[in-house]
Amino acid sequence: MKYIFLLLTSVLMQISASRQSFAQTLKVGFVDQQMVYSNMPEFQNFMKEIEASSAKYQDILKEKYDLYQQKIELYQKSVKDKAAEPILRDKATELENIKKSIEEFQMNSENDVRSAYQKNFTPVKNKVDKVIAEYGKENGYTYIFRLQIEEGIGESRPFLLYANDLNDDISKQIILKLGITTPVKTAETKLGLSRYLKK
Repeated sequence: MKYIFLLLTSVLMQISASRQSFAQTLKVGFVDQQMVYSNMPEFQNFMKEIEASSAKYQDILKEKYDLYQQKIELYQKSVKDKAAEPILRDKATELENIKKSIEEFQMNSENDVRSAYQKNFTPVKNKVDKVIAEYGKENGYTYIFRLQIEEGIGESRPFLLYANDLNDDISKQIILKLGITTPVKTAETKLGLSRYLKK
């Protein structure tokens, strides 16, 4: 019994020592990528273009909806006034065509915005990923995690379940390494493409 107790104590001490050694060599950081992106001039520029395109598409869509609403009112008035069947059929066909035009335009405009975002965002993302990898290697990080934006509740949450110290946010250093020396802005809670679709 004494032998088993000594053996268990020895094993526990070795586990404890190896844990301390492992903890001393482990270096973990995290990056708020949305914050990094929102500070990059190339990201800001193409997002302005996307905002402008989206606003233009929304204006056209509103005009189409307004026209559709007017045509519905005219159709309802024609029904109330007991217009002839050919007139009602013509107005119903016109309504169907406008509705189809609205649906097609909405789908095409969303695809255009999505495509423009993807085309412009990919090189920005690749640039940031490369700098994060370089910074991690240069500064001896074992892991660098990203923050995930929870759009439904507007909060940023890291993928870590527990951390003793969250002072390893290297977002500002990544921004500086990207060559951006302007004052650091914090990220909006909802960056990216989703806020321009289906308004």
